[in-house]
Amino acid sequence: MYQTTSDKIKTFLLNLITKYIVWIIIAVVIIIWWLFPDMTMTLAKILLLYAPATVLFIAFILAMTRIGFRSKRDEERGIGQYEIIVTKWDFYLIDFIIYGGSLLILAMPFIVNEKGVGVTDLLQTVAFFVFANWLKTIFLNKIPK
Repeated sequence: MYQTTSDKIKTFLLNLITKYIVWIIIAVVIIIWWLFPDMTMTLAKILLLYAPATVLFIAFILAMTRIGFRSKRDEERGIGQYEIIVTKWDFYLIDFIIYGGSLLILAMPFIVNEKGVGVTDLLQTVAFFVFANWLKTIFLNKIPK
């Protein structure tokens, strides 16, 4: 297969990110700790503050690169479509996740917060419900009738 230089660089970077991301992070932390010992406390505070968003972002990057590699590999093998079998229990499970998740988002403030449900909790519930139903309709429209 013919590869251009940019394809080789892209493949190298994606392999570097997906296979060696942990070692890169460890090396950067050790270098910062070795060269700038005062900066480690600041780095720890920043890491604790942005850890959830950082983990989600890195997981998103890893998932997207994995999907890209898998789809390219399947395309080279000649696999263009997948067959998915959906039963009626899958629809029940989807509805349970949507409504149960919405109720769980509303129930958590009663358990954790002494003030009860606030406007933010209602907005989160509505956002989850709308987004989950939107994904459900996209999924249902993909199923042949």
